[in-house]
Amino acid sequence: MKSKYYYLQVVFVSLTLPFSNNEGEEGQNENPAKKKKFEIRFRKEWKETYPWLQEDPNIKQGKKCLLCCVPIFGNLSHIFRHANTDLHKKNENIAKSTIKISNFTQQNSEENRIMHSAKDLEIRLCLFVAEHNLPFTSLDHLSQCVKTVKDSKIVSKMCLNRQKGQKIITSITGPENCKSICNAANTQYYSVIIDESTDVSMNKNLAVIIRIFTQNCRDRFLDFASVANSTSIGIFNSLMKVLKDHNISTENLLGFAADNCNVMMGKRNGVQAKLRAICPKIFINGDVCHNLNLSSEAAASMLPRDVEKLMPSINHHFCHSASRKADFF
Repeated sequence: MKSKYYYLQVVFVSLTLPFSNNEGEEGQNENPAKKKKFEIRFRKEWKETYPWLQEDPNIKQGKKCLLCCVPIFGNLSHIFRHANTDLHKKNENIAKSTIKISNFTQQNSEENRIMHSAKDLEIRLCLFVAEHNLPFTSLDHLSQCVKTVKDSKIVSKMCLNRQKGQKIITSITGPENCKSICNAANTQYYSVIIDESTDVSMNKNLAVIIRIFTQNCRDRFLDFASVANSTSIGIFNSLMKVLKDHNISTENLLGFAADNCNVMMGKRNGVQAKLRAICPKIFINGDVCHNLNLSSEAAASMLPRDVEKLMPSINHHFCHSASRKADFF
C-alpha cells in the first residue's frame, strides 16, 4: 500500500511539468518585453556647479561637455566622474589661460579706450613723418623717444617702427585721404593741377593734385600715375584714367593748371584743348612760377650784361669761403 507521501510527490511533479497544449507553446515562443531604461535628462541647476556642461537636444540624454566636446550619459555622479578625468582637467586649464573674445569686444572699457588712443598716437606720428617729408627710418628712434614717458598708459601701449609706419601710410591714411578728396570733388567744384616728371629710373610719372575749397583753398595730392606716352594724348588719357579710378566725375571740373609747354597748353592738340572739348567752361591757367620765371628773364635781359654777371660773381665769391664772409662782416 502506497503511502500518502507518494501521491503528494506525483501531484507536485505533475504541476511542475510544462503544458503541452497550444497555449503553452505560444507562451514559450513569445519573448518577454524588455524593461525600458530610465534616461536622465539635462538639468539647469547642474550648470551652476559645472559651467562647462551644455544642453544639446541632438544627442542622447541631451548633455555634453563644452570643453571636451563629448556627450555625458548618466546622472550627477557620472558628471562628477568626467570632471575628474585627466583630459577634462587639461582642457579646463587651457580654457582658463585662453583670452576670451569678449575681452576684445567690450565697449566703453578703460583698456579699450587706451588701445584706441595708442593707435591714434601711432597714426599721428606717421602723418607727422609724411607731412614733413622725413624718412620712415626715423620712426624707429621717434617711437623709442616717445616711450620714455613712463607715466602714460597710452604711450606704453604704443608699438611703432618704420615697417608699420609704411603700412599705416599706404593702407590706412592714404586710402582715407583719397576717399575724402573724392567725396569733396563729387560734391563741389574742383580744379586739377598736373605735372610730368622723370624719376631716377627714367620712368615718366604724372602727379595729379586736386584743388578744392572747404574752409579755405587747399591743394591735395591725389595720385602719382605712370605715363607710357608723353604726348598730349598719353597725358590726357592718364589723367582721365586717374579720375575714373577714383570715381571723380568731370562735371564739377572748373579749372586746369599745368606748365606752359606746348604739350600741356597747346591750343589745338594740347591737354588743355582736349579738356576744353569735354568741359567747355573750364578755366585754363598756366604755371604761375613758370610765368614769373619767364617775366624775370625778360626783365633781366633789358639790363646790361655786366650787371647780370656781377650778381652771380658776388655770390660765388662768398658762398664757399668762411674766411671771406668773416672778413666782409
